[in-house]
Amino acid sequence: MSQDAVERVADAIQSLGKPALCLDFDGTLVEIAPRPEAISVAEELPGLLAELHSKLDRRLAIITGRAHADLSTYLDVTAFPVASSHGAEFSPAGSSKVQSLIDGADLDPLRPPLADAIKALDGVYLEDKGTAIAVHTRPNPETHDGLIETLSRVADDHEGVHVAGGKGIVEVRLATENKGTAVARLAELDEWAGAKPVMIGDDTTDNDGMEVAKRLGGLGVQVGDGPDGTKLSHATLTLGSVQQAHSLLRRLID
Repeated sequence: MSQDAVERVADAIQSLGKPALCLDFDGTLVEIAPRPEAISVAEELPGLLAELHSKLDRRLAIITGRAHADLSTYLDVTAFPVASSHGAEFSPAGSSKVQSLIDGADLDPLRPPLADAIKALDGVYLEDKGTAIAVHTRPNPETHDGLIETLSRVADDHEGVHVAGGKGIVEVRLATENKGTAVARLAELDEWAGAKPVMIGDDTTDNDGMEVAKRLGGLGVQVGDGPDGTKLSHATLTLGSVQQAHSLLRRLID
């Protein structure tokens, strides 16, 4: 996919008049790594985000599946609004205070059976984010589809629990918050009044954000291939790679 894709996306965003950027992290701003802690953040990225946040009059936010505390080890999470744990956590720009929108204790009954479900699976491991539980299948991808079915059966006994598969991951979380509700919450910020959101992401969970962004008059932009090479159903436009996503940020600053 050529640099023309960057120009097409930039033109579409600028044509909105008052765009607001909602940016996924893994797979969009940084390459997906074998383990979450093994990512590499480009040296220029924090500066790009800060500059574009200013350029857009503070209408830029990160929406990530990572827990807020985890993301804070890679970015200055006070520099812009952050919706973490798929929208279950929220912090406004300029604040280190994190608002938890769900009670992670509601997942307590699921923790033991989920741990039991992966015990015999080589390489598969569980990451407890507090407000969500992620099972990482990247070390053993053959287990992925079967685990979605297994964990869905476990969750069926617990009302309001959602199981979602993504790139090398199966997440178990409460159904009340997702990246779509995060976009809607950001749209209520004073500085976002009248803005049209643009959700940029690479995976299944980003599709929820894209759907709401489009409903609010904005766009969905997919980075790279979706799971199994698919196109996300609410993606309006596509960028070919994380590198092109960075090029887009630079283009929007110019």
